[in-house]
Amino acid sequence: MAPAVVGATAGPRAQVLSAPVASRDDTPEEVAARNPDVIVFSVSDDAHERQVRDYLRNTFPDVTAVAEDRLVPIPAADLFPGALGNVTAVETIAAELYPGRS
Repeated sequence: MAPAVVGATAGPRAQVLSAPVASRDDTPEEVAARNPDVIVFSVSDDAHERQVRDYLRNTFPDVTAVAEDRLVPIPAADLFPGALGNVTAVETIAAELYPGRS
């Protein structure tokens, strides 16, 4: 199943994706129109990450985030409210949004 958008912007034209969750009704055309610089998505394992990356490359080849390979996978368990992994998730996203800063 294709990823569905579950979040909005978080810094430079970022788009948060999760697959497959239908909590948001954005279409692929709407995501493409936003042309995010970074796409953040949740994954359950390495195979799932490959599946989402393949989907993004096939569906959004001209979107800046995809063309520049600024795709940020975050383990789904790190995104649960209150999970200790929340800190790691934020650090991972920040490092991609603001490379070279520590």
